[in-house]
Amino acid sequence: MGSMTQCWGTIKREVSRFCGIKNEQDRLNASGRTNDDRLSDAMRVFEALVGHQFSFLHCWVILRGQRKWEDKLKGVQEGWTRPRMPSDPSSTAQATESEEPDSAARPMGQDAAKKRRNPGQSGSETSIACLAMLQQMTTSREAVNQA
Repeated sequence: MGSMTQCWGTIKREVSRFCGIKNEQDRLNASGRTNDDRLSDAMRVFEALVGHQFSFLHCWVILRGQRKWEDKLKGVQEGWTRPRMPSDPSSTAQATESEEPDSAARPMGQDAAKKRRNPGQSGSETSIACLAMLQQMTTSREAVNQA
């Protein structure tokens, strides 16, 4: 697991640098330059600044359109730091529940949607309810078969 974390750290660092250089090339918006030209210019600038070729172009192609990656880059550009644990965790929990979800935020996952839909039910309560229903159906079927 440690080697994968280290590898991801390297990919993240290199792709972040390249994204900054590529965004700078896009902002220059030189007349007559195509996307491929700006990409090759960004690769040349990366090599000149960092001292080696950009070897994670395939990763950049995958990551560049992902919302989570764009949010991470925006956070880096704004000087985002990891939030610290508050002294009173209950105040944070109440604040996050009352906030409306942002339209640009990532969509809610399936597990979170299920928990929001059934806030009072835990997995064991649900399975107990299912077992009770199955037993009731079995007894009613046996009664019908005996009659």
